[in-house]
Amino acid sequence: MKNLTSRTIVLTLKACERIPRQPRACRTRRGKARRRRVLAEEYSEAPQRRHGASCRARRRRGILSQALIVSGILLAACASQPPRGTATNTYEGDQAGKRDEFIGDRDLAAKFVLVGIKTEPRDGRLRVQFDLKNTTPADLAVEWAIEWKDRSGFRVATNPHWQPAMVSGQGFQTIQAVAPTSDAAVFQLCLRKPTTVR
Repeated sequence: MKNLTSRTIVLTLKACERIPRQPRACRTRRGKARRRRVLAEEYSEAPQRRHGASCRARRRRGILSQALIVSGILLAACASQPPRGTATNTYEGDQAGKRDEFIGDRDLAAKFVLVGIKTEPRDGRLRVQFDLKNTTPADLAVEWAIEWKDRSGFRVATNPHWQPAMVSGQGFQTIQAVAPTSDAAVFQLCLRKPTTVR
């Protein structure tokens, strides 16, 4: 019984601390208005805190939605174009017939095989011819470019351009090129999947 009474007193004291109550005789209109003012002052900070939190939440949501939009645009751009810096397969040779292969794209190497590489000097410059075979039954697009080097292995100052080619299923595509200068003694044929980078 004693515990119940002390508990009731503690609860009553806490209630009195929060809202100062007037004696029953003083509960007039003025007293009620004062009580409303006290309540308004006491609880006026809570809505402001909530308002500040909601502004921060709205700002966070705005930043998040902008980030999602930007990432969506980037993903769409990546899906519509092949990746920049596409791997290339390089086939190097010279007039003597020495040949090296540098495979950067195994899938491309499985689909396209170089056969019948021919070289000959013409008017003091090296002329080369390649037969590119498509090993699949489907028509496939590929791009090729040729770079030239001198006998010491230094690159000859040329500007190779990527040339598109469509090779029919199980078919051949012949590629011919003539060295730009008489110094060019080594060729490098580069193959890659089609891309917008030229």
